[in-house]
Amino acid sequence: MGPKINIVSRKLIKPSNPTPKHLQSFKLSIFDQLAPSYHIKIILYYSINGENKASNNSQLLTQLEEPLAHTLSKFYPLAGRFVKDQEHLFIDCSDQGIEYLEAKFDGELAELLHQRLDVENLDQLLPQEVGPADSATTPLLTIQTTSFYCGGLSIGMCVSHKVADTSTVLSFINVWAKANQGENINNVLCPDFGVPSLFPLKNSMVQNIPELAEYMEVKIVTRRFLFDETEISRLKDLFKEKATTDQEIQPTRVTLVTAVIWKALISVAQAKHGQLRPSLLVIVINLRGRTAVVPISKNAFANSWTTINARFTPTGNILEWFHLVPLLSDAVRNTAKFISKAGTDDISLLAVTNFKEEQEGFLENSGVDAFIRTSWSKLPAYDADFGWGRPSWVSSARCCCEMITLLDSKCGDGIEVCVSLNEKDMYELERDIDICTFTSLH
Repeated sequence: MGPKINIVSRKLIKPSNPTPKHLQSFKLSIFDQLAPSYHIKIILYYSINGENKASNNSQLLTQLEEPLAHTLSKFYPLAGRFVKDQEHLFIDCSDQGIEYLEAKFDGELAELLHQRLDVENLDQLLPQEVGPADSATTPLLTIQTTSFYCGGLSIGMCVSHKVADTSTVLSFINVWAKANQGENINNVLCPDFGVPSLFPLKNSMVQNIPELAEYMEVKIVTRRFLFDETEISRLKDLFKEKATTDQEIQPTRVTLVTAVIWKALISVAQAKHGQLRPSLLVIVINLRGRTAVVPISKNAFANSWTTINARFTPTGNILEWFHLVPLLSDAVRNTAKFISKAGTDDISLLAVTNFKEEQEGFLENSGVDAFIRTSWSKLPAYDADFGWGRPSWVSSARCCCEMITLLDSKCGDGIEVCVSLNEKDMYELERDIDICTFTSLH
């Protein structure tokens, strides 16, 4: 048997200051309404140096609680609960609190950081038995801190995607980290709560759209693939050599890696169906910093994203990853250009229109193979220094639906790709020629 985890304590932590009455009803935006009903999961791993690590870890974890309560005062909706009033879902911000667990792992952090483990094994570092993400009784945020036998700590979080995106989660973590180092919470950049006013709920626009999770009834497994700096440079050189388009394209690291993964997924579908089929790649993009007309703050709280639908239509039986780079580049460039000049109504309509197309693409009888790709690249995942140094590693975790998540490696030059896929297709993906050529299973 492998190392086990033991839950030491479980409690509710509430904001240090009561939320004022006029802020106790937090409305959701249209982006929150479109967000899937599952949790964003993130784990930060810290290697702690020094003697008496076990006792030091216990002290360090205890010290986290007061700064956490101060941080919740600034991110007060996270300490509330969902309430449904007739047609609308909103957050009752009456300081019900977040769930906070302390755990001990009777093994070493190195076992998780340096051994080739399936991503599923990391789930024990996350809070377990978390309720539905949009339930009235489920805390919107649950945190588990874990100390390791021979030193090292991890902080695992489950956050309802109905109220937050990854940018919001990382902003919360970094403010908490600064508060833990003694910074005055009032001097730290705090969240902007203006998105629901800019993009209010529009039930008439999204009626009768099914949840994506309804289609994910097969067993989902998760694997992590690493594109290191050398392989990404090689991809850039190969694209320059192989590109056939007359348009000059300077693809980003994310675009190149996405093209390799998407091509591999298309190849898996080709082997399953006996021919190349149309494919839809749903690309999630952060709206922060992209809008010129609409003032979406870079520290906006809640979901502030939309999607881009990149489509591949087969014209023969041969496909290479570099054929997909222009499709991806054009889709991102055209949507980014539109968003930069669009008003709130146009952005809302784009989000809803794309969402409806995506749901149709995920239907089994659509004749289209659809995938979702989100990226944490360039987000401040490795900035969270609680006073022990920056994380040794930051990871996502197993997803409940088919999903591709990109994260920067710690050095910032490589990209880790976390792929959640049905078990049979994952078996084929791991054997794809391009996956084997350009990545290592991590």
